[in-house]
Amino acid sequence: MSDHFHPTMDRNIFKLNLPTEATSAYILVASLMEQNVRPTLDEIRSRWTTSDSDLDDALRELIRRRILKVSTSTDESPVYFPNPSNLWRK
Repeated sequence: MSDHFHPTMDRNIFKLNLPTEATSAYILVASLMEQNVRPTLDEIRSRWTTSDSDLDDALRELIRRRILKVSTSTDESPVYFPNPSNLWRK
């Protein structure tokens, strides 16, 4: 298992006072991981309940703060992985 792989939701997410959408996106990614569902953009989008624009903004914020990392390849949807909270930018 990689140092950047964090399979469960870290409750420290609530201490960051992020926008609701960013916190929700993090919880969604973590819950997919806990269910052994690959957290691809397609999987996340299929469960997201507000606009695609809100999701895109939330994911960008989480990546900017190193809360999530994204893995991309040319043949599939991007995959989002939670980082451990010691790597997060406050």
